Amino acid sequence: ARSETVTCVSNTRGMQATDFVAGLAARGFGISNGYGRLKERTFRIGHMGDHTVEGIGGLLEAMDEVLKEMEA
Repeated sequence: ARSETVTCVSNTRGMQATDFVAGLAARGFGISNGYGRLKERTFRIGHMGDHTVEGIGGLLEAMDEVLKEMEA
């Protein structure tokens, strides 16, 4: 399936997606984990709304920070 409103990313690192989502929320970013049996295996990034290149860059930087913290 394809959606122009959200990107769903597979969690290939074996991390807890809920912890990843919480780490980003603590930095002011809102993403969501998957549904049902995919809850801990995927996370979703919505891209409807007023987004900027700078905002996406900030999200990517925050994602890197959270991942590094989770690996430590």
